Amino acid sequence: MPIFGLGTSHSGGYSQEAVVYALKNCNYRLIDTAKRYGCEEFLQSAIHLSGVPREDIFLTSKLWCTDYGSSTTRKAFQGSLKRLGVDYLGIK
Repeated sequence: MPIFGLGTSHSGGYSQEAVVYALKNCNYRLIDTAKRYGCEEFLQSAIHLSGVPREDIFLTSKLWCTDYGSSTTRKAFQGSLKRLGVDYLGIK
């Protein structure tokens, strides 16, 4: 797991250009997000535009308090995977 990463909290706004730049030019390889931030779909595009292979990126996400519980957690996890356009979180 990378030592430092890129947080995508909604409080600061989202900039696809900044994410692409961080991945491409600053060697960021950890991206932390959450459904609550509302940018998972944008991250899918930014990761693609950066040209960095998916297997080189460590993706993390978080659950909202209403997503706790076995089936609810699974559904939230699958939703994040779909919005991010990936088939796993973390590294393979």
